[in-house]
Amino acid sequence: MSSRRPPWVNIDLRWSPEVRDIVIAHAVAAYPYECCGYLTGPLLPAHQLTKAARATNQATARGSSPRDTFAMDELRLARALEEGVRSHQPVKVIYHSHCDANADLSMRDRHSFLVGEQLSWPCAFLILDIRDKKLHGYRLWSHVVGTQSFQTRSLTQHDAEDH
Repeated sequence: MSSRRPPWVNIDLRWSPEVRDIVIAHAVAAYPYECCGYLTGPLLPAHQLTKAARATNQATARGSSPRDTFAMDELRLARALEEGVRSHQPVKVIYHSHCDANADLSMRDRHSFLVGEQLSWPCAFLILDIRDKKLHGYRLWSHVVGTQSFQTRSLTQHDAEDH
């Protein structure tokens, strides 16, 4: 990954109602297991998220419980990141759900998202809090440059005509 970070890593983002509904439906359907996937959008405006792509949680295949762990196929994610660059529809957010737990970053999440003080992927991270097959909230997290810390960012809704 280049040392130059794309803007969506550290800005407030906006998603369409359709993208929001797809992600929430994915998380609710996966309960009591964690779901995972990613969100893409145009290069400009950098804050806009226009498409959701579901991924398969491979935690079981990696010897973990999908109840409290998510694991994405890293080769497929790498291909999606490359295709996003080529198509000018980059992957901007990686999302996953927490079951019966809040939308805070776990230590496991932090280890997945960072190598030392560098991001594993040039993205922001969305965590959804799902309890009893209902959304209880979500948080968008961005990495603080030069640290092992993350901070929350705003994720709001936009309509198709918003830019």
